[in-house]
Amino acid sequence: MLPALKTLMTNAPPEIVADPHIEAVKKWADKLQADDAAIIAAAITAEPYYFITGDSDFLRTRALIEQGGLRIMSPVEIIILLKSQ
Repeated sequence: MLPALKTLMTNAPPEIVADPHIEAVKKWADKLQADDAAIIAAAITAEPYYFITGDSDFLRTRALIEQGGLRIMSPVEIIILLKSQ
């Protein structure tokens, strides 16, 4: 699986984005913990193809977050996806 991960990191390196606007954070604050709301708001604003995380809180609330247009995957899921292509 390491070659697939290397390909991912080479072709789609991590992206650092600006802090989200407070309004975007407030949208998620009643649904997630405060720190998580800020991370999800920033990720949605960045509009990535996938939000890859090992954070169990995000993975557990995946269906809720995906309603905001963010596709969440675990590291294992993205590696399996890459290997299948």
